[in-house]
Formats: sequence, structure tokens, C-alpha cells
Amino acid sequence: MPDVRRYVTRCPPTLAPRDPVSHAHRVMQEHRCRHVPVVDGGSLVGIVTDRDLLVLQGMRAVEPDHVLVEQIMSKMPVAVPGETGLDKVLELMSAKRVDAIVVIDQGCVVGLVTAVDALHALADALGCNAG
Repeated sequence: MPDVRRYVTRCPPTLAPRDPVSHAHRVMQEHRCRHVPVVDGGSLVGIVTDRDLLVLQGMRAVEPDHVLVEQIMSKMPVAVPGETGLDKVLELMSAKRVDAIVVIDQGCVVGLVTAVDALHALADALGCNAG
């Protein structure tokens, strides 16, 4: 089984805990992504998802410029080292019911494995040409 580095989305954008949620929204739009790791002092401290932003949007009295990323992020994101086997990563995604796992190297965020990346791995395993 290949390690996760074969299917990782490399160098994902990151956010800081004190960034406003409006900035998180712009980052997701600009990078066309649904998950953004949150880093403080070079260390992974959380993850923000498009779902987090949707929940906040549903609160009419909340102004995204006045809410900080640290207030809506998941504080214990699932993370693995890059040499972790793809099978283990897929098992973790299923067991933890998450759509993204952060890949770290020497404590720093180096990538992200998403459900889309997992589908690419499945297509490869089935011999499909996913293009």
C-alpha cells in the first residue's frame, strides 16, 4: 500500500487562530477548498471546514469580521505523518468520520488528504482513468 504522500494535496493554505472568519471564507474561495488547517507558531492547532462557515452564516446576528477562526475551528484535527500508509489514512477517515486529514512532517503542516483525494486513490486501485 503506498504511503499517503502519493495522494496528498500539498502545501494547503493555512489560517491563524486570530484570523477573522471572513478571511477564512476568502481563503476557501480563492483556493477552491473546503478544509483549511489552522496553525499557530508553526504548529497545527485546528481545522476549519466549509461546514463551520455555513453554520456561522446561518446565525443572522453574527458578523464574520468579528468572529475569529479559533472560535469556530475544530481543535483536535486528525493528523498523520507523511509516511503513514494510505490504508491507515482511509481507515482513520472512516472511523473518525472526517472528510480531511492533515499531513504533518516534523510538526509542520505539509499537506491535506481529503475525501476527493481518497476517491482518486480508489480510482487508481480500480484501474480507472480519473483524469
